Amino acid sequence: MSNFTPYQPPQSFPPPQLAATDAAPTPGAYYAYIIYSISMALLYVACVVGGVMCLANADSFADTDEDRFSMMLLGGVLIVIGLPLSIIFGIVPLLPRKKWCWIYGIVLISIGLTSACTILPAILLLVFWLQTPAKRYFGV
Repeated sequence: MSNFTPYQPPQSFPPPQLAATDAAPTPGAYYAYIIYSISMALLYVACVVGGVMCLANADSFADTDEDRFSMMLLGGVLIVIGLPLSIIFGIVPLLPRKKWCWIYGIVLISIGLTSACTILPAILLLVFWLQTPAKRYFGV
């Protein structure tokens, strides 16, 4: 007689290691991710340009010293936030197919979840990003 009972937990096997190979087809989520990243980089470049405009034209936009200070503060914040994020999103097409790049993608998609303007594309992209074809493409 065998010792098998239907109440035993299933035997676990180590998960197979998926390697990022050139034979893995490029998933559609990857192309959507590239478009998303370039769009976000352009959005943050526009923020930097707006910040420079606020700093350069603070006198013409403001009637009082308080308004002038507000315009200078807004310009500084736009530049400080927009410049690093435009670089972070802009380098995505240059990244290799490594496991850390897939995690980097999750972080960038999550940044898009913080804005009312980009939450819908970010949710749709995240759904496809977490599926097996995208993971296999990066060797996760």
